[in-house]
Amino acid sequence: MYVKCQKIEAASEVFNSLGEKNEVLWNSLLAGYAKIGSAWEVVKIFRNMRLSSFEIDEYTYTSILSACACLEYMEMGQQLHSIIIKNKFASNLFVGNALIDMYAWGSSVLGACANIQDPNKGKQVHSLLVKYGLESGLFAGSSLVDMYCKCGNVTSATEVLFCLPDRSVVSTNALISGYAQSNISYAVHLFHNILVEGLRPSEVTFASILDACSDQAYMLGRQLHTFILKLGFSYDDEFLAISKRNRNLLEN
Repeated sequence: MYVKCQKIEAASEVFNSLGEKNEVLWNSLLAGYAKIGSAWEVVKIFRNMRLSSFEIDEYTYTSILSACACLEYMEMGQQLHSIIIKNKFASNLFVGNALIDMYAWGSSVLGACANIQDPNKGKQVHSLLVKYGLESGLFAGSSLVDMYCKCGNVTSATEVLFCLPDRSVVSTNALISGYAQSNISYAVHLFHNILVEGLRPSEVTFASILDACSDQAYMLGRQLHTFILKLGFSYDDEFLAISKRNRNLLEN
């Protein structure tokens, strides 16, 4: 009732006062904050819902995808998309509409080029972005970096990243992922750049480097583990997709 009357603070007070909660209550509060455009609050509630081990359904995904679109959290949205497919929600009408809304910008074409690993088509899209002055946009730039990395052209990906007027964790993560398997030293250098530029590493930042850690990089893995804990991340989190090998490395 409070949510439908747009009295979200009152709804939140009732929610917090309840000793027991269920998925319907969580989803109602998520939908309420999503409706008034409080995307940050939606993300926070979503994380708390997952940490509390409640089941995620189509209503949950609709709200969190809406928040990702509002915040332009393309990286998080793409990971959610993978989870949605895995959990067989992709054919749901409401979830599908939310996904379309999140992807409704030209850089989604670059994602398609990256998925089929077609660098020629990717370069054509890059040329169009340059023609229309869109290549230096935060998310277009991040998608270009990701596309070039997935197509095996880390040199072009690097050039794109360092030509961006504003680098983000998302765009740097894409390049870290590209270098992690072939040049772990440079991947770590990019990680240091994130810290120097005052940005906060994400779960994806750590996952990309940790997946490249081997027994020879044991100390690096331990240092990153300490950093993960310091920042309050859980390395069992689904977004921190650490490989089984490195999960064992951290735990042992």
